[in-house]
Amino acid sequence: MDIKLINIGYGNIVSAGRILAIVSPESAPIKRI
Repeated sequence: MDIKLINIGYGNIVSAGRILAIVSPESAPIKRI
């Protein structure tokens, strides 16, 4: 599984895995807060 970097603008680069974690409700840690 390769890690891809996504440029989301304003010079911010995030990994695709992190995007999936935020978008996917099942794996979103934010939901626990």
